[in-house]
Amino acid sequence: MSDYLFWIGAGFVTISIVVIGLLLRASQKKTQAKRNKAQSTAAKNAKKRSELAKSIKKVTWQPAYCIDKGIIDNDHQYLFKLINTFNAKVPIYQNPAQMVPLLTQLTKYMDLHFKREINLQKAAGFPDINEHKLQHDELIKKYNSLISKAKKANSNNVVDVASEIGMFLQDWLLSHVLEHDIALRPYVERMREHAKTMSSLG
Repeated sequence: MSDYLFWIGAGFVTISIVVIGLLLRASQKKTQAKRNKAQSTAAKNAKKRSELAKSIKKVTWQPAYCIDKGIIDNDHQYLFKLINTFNAKVPIYQNPAQMVPLLTQLTKYMDLHFKREINLQKAAGFPDINEHKLQHDELIKKYNSLISKAKKANSNNVVDVASEIGMFLQDWLLSHVLEHDIALRPYVERMREHAKTMSSLG
């Protein structure tokens, strides 16, 4: 009987060792699969970062962007600088926390610039002020939705989100200045007098 119990015990121990071995092997395979996936994602992100670093273009101030040779142009040039700084960092962002400070700074200056622009338009008697303000409101709404998206980004999509924001900012500033702010030129002299009371953004 004791031999019988010995063999049952030995069989149980053997089966337990085999089961534990199989569980360990399955766990190791799962861990290796996670490692492989992480390495693959890291390689894809590195390639994406490299491609972005080559494709991001710096926006340079051109004489065609000039509105008043004063406060509005200075504001726009400062916003160009902030956007170029953000875009230069797009390929190296690893997480949302790295983007948020510059986005917050951009938000602050965009808001301040829009208020200044509207105040100057009022002082100059610009007739399309309400339409211009609506354009500002739409831009802010889109920008805020992108900031929300940025805050939810993770290491796998932070570069995509940053790139989307950078392209939006660049397109917005160029199109807004060239298509909408240009209409302010005839009112520049009246705006210039009022602008003398304002300080530069940067």
